[in-house]
Amino acid sequence: MQYEDFRDMQPATPEQLQSIIHDAPCAGEAFRMALQTNTVTSSATLTFGDAKKMASECKDKEEIKAVREKQLNALNDMSK
Repeated sequence: MQYEDFRDMQPATPEQLQSIIHDAPCAGEAFRMALQTNTVTSSATLTFGDAKKMASECKDKEEIKAVREKQLNALNDMSK
C-alpha cells in the first residue's frame, strides 16, 4: 500500500479540511452535511480521501453550473 493510499483512508484532520475548503469553498457545506448525517451510534468519520472526492465533485458541479449560465446568457443575447 502506498503512503498516499494510506493517508486517504485516515480520518481527515481539521487542517486538511481547512485546506480543502480553502481550495473548494463549496466543500464546507458538503463536509458539514456528511458529518451531521452520521448517527450517534455511527463511528464513521470523514476520511481525507472522502473529503478530497467530495470537494472535487462540488467543484465539478460549480464549473458545470458556470458553463450553463454562460451558455444561457449567450442564447439570451442572441434572442435580443
